[in-house]
Amino acid sequence: MSDTNLLMEKAQRFADEQRWQEAVEVARKALALTPNNTWIKDKLGWYLSRAKQYLQAIAVYEELMLQTPDKAKYPYMIGYQYYDQQQYVKAIPWFEKALSLNTNYIVVLYRQGYAEVHENNISKGEKLFVRCVRAWRQIEDEEERKRASKDYASACFQLGKIYADRFDYENAAKAFASAVEYDSENHDKLYNLGKALVKLERFEEALQALQTADRLKPRQHYIQAYLARAQQGVGQIAAAERLYKRIPEHVKNKFPYIWTFQAEMYVQQKCFAEAIQTLLPITKRPNPKIPQNWFHTFILLGQAYEGTDDIVEAYRAYKHADEWKHGTKAAALVQERLKILEQLARERNVNLI
Repeated sequence: MSDTNLLMEKAQRFADEQRWQEAVEVARKALALTPNNTWIKDKLGWYLSRAKQYLQAIAVYEELMLQTPDKAKYPYMIGYQYYDQQQYVKAIPWFEKALSLNTNYIVVLYRQGYAEVHENNISKGEKLFVRCVRAWRQIEDEEERKRASKDYASACFQLGKIYADRFDYENAAKAFASAVEYDSENHDKLYNLGKALVKLERFEEALQALQTADRLKPRQHYIQAYLARAQQGVGQIAAAERLYKRIPEHVKNKFPYIWTFQAEMYVQQKCFAEAIQTLLPITKRPNPKIPQNWFHTFILLGQAYEGTDDIVEAYRAYKHADEWKHGTKAAALVQERLKILEQLARERNVNLI
């Protein structure tokens, strides 16, 4: 075996142990023996990248680009050095160069999509994620599909987040389910799947996803809040109540949707006084950035007041809900309840204003 091969075997042993700087030093010695060896340069570039010596890695990949101008890997790897430093604006042109050489380069489609979304180019990022998903699904070789499955799952996950931000929970759930299929031990993917399924009121499916997320990442309040909501949805009220009570008040105050979930449980149990007590504090400080949440909160408050036969406060709550309406089906419910309460007020000679 040649000295070069012996050195590269030694470098790889260091790399296997993640001793990246030592791998760099040995690979440089090997390259000194064969300065134009592209395979050694390729390895050296990777070791430098992992050692976070980004400028030196870029210099190596620039040499490789000159030696092999038709190879998409090297502009991608230059872009990756910037990407790894979260310098997305600098990364994007290099990813575009790589895609001009290989339009179905799955990892690049994903990474450029992520970079575009980070720079608030949502539409462009979405298109890249869709291309990534389509390219992966067209792969026929099973081993190649397996190698690229992590990037496919990540692209599906990012698509799910884009759809969820638009309140398109049907497509979000489908995208998250595809992500989980190829990354089933990722608590964040499972949580987002469960959350989307809760929004769709598919509580049994949500419960399964959220229980797994809770097992993988225990005692996370954001997971447990949606887990409790799923338990509530399938009728496991005692278990849901225990979880809600475990979440500290300061967390609920920071994320008031958890109070809303808990109040919804009280309304379902006809514990109207408890629901009112839970909801009143959060309705004093509504967040206009999330109108859909507050729409639902005021509907619950109206239902709770109706449960106590306080038609004046119920009417006021529904009027607030009407102000916050967000194009949901529940908007019709609000109008119906307002008309019913107005009729009741006339019958009882009560002034609603």
